Amino acid sequence: MADNRYNEYDDGRYPSSYDEYEWDKVGSEVPYGVDPYAAPHYQDSDYGAPYGTMPAGAPTDDYGDDADYSGVDSPGANLSENDLIDLIDRVEKLVLESRTLPFSNNVVIDREELLFLVGSIRDNLPDEISRARWLIAQNQQVIEESRRIADTIVRQAERREATMINEHEITLQARQRATQTIEAANHSARQIREGALEYAGKRLNLLEEQLTAMLVTIQKNKKELR
Repeated sequence: MADNRYNEYDDGRYPSSYDEYEWDKVGSEVPYGVDPYAAPHYQDSDYGAPYGTMPAGAPTDDYGDDADYSGVDSPGANLSENDLIDLIDRVEKLVLESRTLPFSNNVVIDREELLFLVGSIRDNLPDEISRARWLIAQNQQVIEESRRIADTIVRQAERREATMINEHEITLQARQRATQTIEAANHSARQIREGALEYAGKRLNLLEEQLTAMLVTIQKNKKELR
């Protein structure tokens, strides 16, 4: 293809005019704003590259294998809240700082780096959710243990009542102790449950807001790239 079809201010990948954009080998036009090296019918060109891959000899951008992953843990690591927020910030930065295609709002995003960051976020979300579930499970264990203790006290009191009819006061005291134990256990359980639900709600709301913002940005840029 002649060199005069390209703009002097880009890297030689994009045609200077949609009207001049044509492929003699392919026999069809690539829509304006679409990367010709990723177009489906480009596989029939002289490069012979498979669909969706960069053909040999084609120009590359500045967001390839040299992407800076320093400071980012690999997926599956137990990241702190700040690390997780940092990953989300990196996704936003990647979208905002990616190179814009000529004459459009579409950007060229490093697919490998984006998938790496999204995968890191996804792999670390279960830690936050499981922590909230653990608190709720602990709350349930406290309730069940308190009920078992209360039932034991009541049964012991009933047995003593059967053998010590004349010691009615003992039974009353035992029942009173059992009632107090149940009330204390229920109060403690309510506090633990409320604290766990509040904690879980805050954590999940924060994650939902962050992921929603990230997904909106990604979907917006994804639509613009089409």
